[in-house]
Amino acid sequence: YDFVSWNTQADGTGIAYAEGELVTSLATSGDVNLYAQWEPHEYGVVFDAQGGLGTMASLTLTYDALPVSLPLNTFERVGYTFAGWNTSPDGTGDAYADGARVRNLVPEGQGVLYAQWTPNEFAVSFDANGGVGTMPSQVFTYDAPQALAAQAFEREGYTFAGWASSEAGPIVYTDAQVVTNPLFEAGSRTLYAIWKPNTYSVVFDAQGGTGAMSELSLVYDDDAVKLPAHAFMRYGYTFAGWNTSSDGMGVLYDDQASVRNLATSGTTKLYAQWTPNHYVVAFNP
Repeated sequence: YDFVSWNTQADGTGIAYAEGELVTSLATSGDVNLYAQWEPHEYGVVFDAQGGLGTMASLTLTYDALPVSLPLNTFERVGYTFAGWNTSPDGTGDAYADGARVRNLVPEGQGVLYAQWTPNEFAVSFDANGGVGTMPSQVFTYDAPQALAAQAFEREGYTFAGWASSEAGPIVYTDAQVVTNPLFEAGSRTLYAIWKPNTYSVVFDAQGGTGAMSELSLVYDDDAVKLPAHAFMRYGYTFAGWNTSSDGMGVLYDDQASVRNLATSGTTKLYAQWTPNHYVVAFNP
């Protein structure tokens, strides 16, 4: 309040005297009371979006007047929900709900009400994209860094290369990468596993034959390729093809056969198969 004057009545309906006024004969006898008269301050209230967007007009209020309702919040902030007002930016002051009735926010001047925001939670799901296995959705809090769940899918002949926002890529995150707000503004909050086909080696085992053949490098799921012509020799035998098992009980491949996906990774062997030759002994008397 600001001091206005003195008055012979508490409610200001008596005789008024200015501060410092010269007076005589205030009373005929006894004591007289002069009552201070006060004028309440007007003060302003402004609204701080605190990272939000939008505008809100300031308020002009009168100290000790009847409570008034705060205007409803019109600020918006991506990834956050409005949680009320506070007289301190960090939320340690006096808190007020949206539209709360308020009185005497400050004694004079201008007060600030700071918007308080609660970060939203959202879920991201994981798609094996040709792999097998399961991974539960992962919940993220907006603006809070968090590691992606370690990938748990498998795909035969492939190695996990990372996560993408579409089935075709490109890769946007690596396995277990610490991320902030993954895909928050995307239409679909799904991360797709991206797979790299394995490169594997094929070596040729002469199985008792002689000679040399270079190792073959192939890529899983590539188009079929023709095996090189066999270059081994074995005295008394004829080459009869290749087999994935040394005892011939595996998968048999002809010489220069077209092959695909002989192994999922690492090194695999093809074993030369040999048929013993027949020969004739003639007897001369």
